[in-house]
Amino acid sequence: AAMFIATLSVAPALRAKAGLLVVGVAIMSVFIGLMQVSGGVGRGLYFYQITNVGAAVGFFSNRNHLATLLLMAVPFLTLLLPAAGSKHLLPSAEIGRRVMAGALLVLICVGILLTGSRAGIALLLPTVALTYATILRTSRGFSPWPVLLGAAALGGLVIVGLLYGPFYERIVERSSSLEDDVRVYVAPIVGRAGWDNFPVGTGFGTFDPVYRALAGETNLRPYFVNHAHNDYLELWLTGGLPALLILGVFLWWGYRVAAFNWRTRTANPSAVARVATIAVIVVLLHSFVDYPLRTAAVSALFGMVCALQLVAVVPTRQVSRRRATGPAPAIDFARPRQLRSARAEKADI
Repeated sequence: AAMFIATLSVAPALRAKAGLLVVGVAIMSVFIGLMQVSGGVGRGLYFYQITNVGAAVGFFSNRNHLATLLLMAVPFLTLLLPAAGSKHLLPSAEIGRRVMAGALLVLICVGILLTGSRAGIALLLPTVALTYATILRTSRGFSPWPVLLGAAALGGLVIVGLLYGPFYERIVERSSSLEDDVRVYVAPIVGRAGWDNFPVGTGFGTFDPVYRALAGETNLRPYFVNHAHNDYLELWLTGGLPALLILGVFLWWGYRVAAFNWRTRTANPSAVARVATIAVIVVLLHSFVDYPLRTAAVSALFGMVCALQLVAVVPTRQVSRRRATGPAPAIDFARPRQLRSARAEKADI
């Protein structure tokens, strides 16, 4: 909540720079992950005793959470491009920005592969496809639906390949049997417990004792179960119906804001809002198989990207007025003077 309010309180130009800061932290995490998996001195760069030794975890203790951070950073790479940033660039500078964005994307992809996170790898190509859709929408005004449908189909194929393909055991470094996955045997227990405690739930923070009491022999596994590895199921158990209603309101709000931003054809500042929407979608999808929002770092970043979605939102009456008088000029968030002059014109009207 603090990050959400703080992001709303700064100027649009600073919000865009905050997105680039996310990219910087992600790149730093990739380099730490590279040293972690290289062994030797890098072994000392694991910051937690209970962690995924041998995989890239960055500043986290869980490799899945690093994968979430890197995926959230992918769409913010578009802020380096001329279409989303300043358009008043020399040709050499435009080429340099594209090369830099491409190189950083490759580095982030390598970092996600080094985590060994199945969800991270499955979401990588769809995230890149959605990011490309924002570029098309921002620079050319193309409809993103073909790319969105392609991203969904591509994500499905990647998931099937990871679950049943020959690379499953190599990537995960665990048993190739799905029955040994903690998510598979935890889900039915949590689901039944949620129904038994409907509609109020067991209370936030009670998953550990409740699961220990109900799991029985299934709790005698090599992996310690402290969360459901499906945040929606855990929310259903601990928060009950009230929590799901609040979640439904949030999803409806997010859908309305995202739909407005994607319909807007102006390049700036809608570009920031659209890439923030992709980051929100990444977290929501990853929450089906993990609990990224239960880490302070990802939850703070999630609050920031939720606020960034509101960069381009304007009152409905202003939209209707613009439709009557013609399209409004695109505002370049890299030029605060132009933004202030646009606000002054609105005040005069």
